[in-house]
Amino acid sequence: MAKCLRILGFSVVLAVVMLAPSVAWADTVSGGGNSGSGSVATYNPNVADPPLVSFTGVTTNFTNATWSLGYEFSPKTALSVDALGFYNANLTGGAVGLANCVGCGEVGLYDSSGTLLGSALVTSAGAQVGDFNYVTIPTIVLLAGQDYYLLAETGNADYTWNPTGLGVSPYVTWVQELDTYSPTLAFTTSGEAPLGGKFWGIYGPNLETTATVPEPSVLLLLGTGLLGLAGLMRRKIGI
Repeated sequence: MAKCLRILGFSVVLAVVMLAPSVAWADTVSGGGNSGSGSVATYNPNVADPPLVSFTGVTTNFTNATWSLGYEFSPKTALSVDALGFYNANLTGGAVGLANCVGCGEVGLYDSSGTLLGSALVTSAGAQVGDFNYVTIPTIVLLAGQDYYLLAETGNADYTWNPTGLGVSPYVTWVQELDTYSPTLAFTTSGEAPLGGKFWGIYGPNLETTATVPEPSVLLLLGTGLLGLAGLMRRKIGI
């Protein structure tokens, strides 16, 4: 019986380890969210892997300085980031967007210690999803319950705030907007909490994630271990 219990314990531990979110062992679920020219498409938070933020309309395109701005967020589950985005005011009638701005479009993702986890220079040639253009990056794994900071350098480009039809990915908790005056991409924790519970923050940057699911082979391994254990127990009791 002790041998059977050891085998059962090993099978359970191995299965738990292999079921943990991992890029190496994961099947990815294709991205979703809104798409089309500007904010004409409707944001749907129920699709698989939407962008972190999206909206159906823009009321203001504006710039008054060069800013490193964005927002703080916390994943509700482990996520893999595979693209960084920047708001393109050219898509919503702004005077200065990614197609004609200077010193703009660099996006960085930081952890709570200020370590830069990944960055990219986004241009109007990047893939468009809603009001944002995106650049693919090497996958970055974000841990559930940790705080992360997504920031973008505006240069002289227009940014927006308090858009209509704003949606936030169901995979994350939006914490606060962030901004600091800077002519280059810079980390900051300075910002403001949601205004009246609304995610009114300044946009700025965006990102796309992929959800990860266990490989079927992991579940097969667990099942095989349990079947083997059942066989040993039957032999032990002489069935």
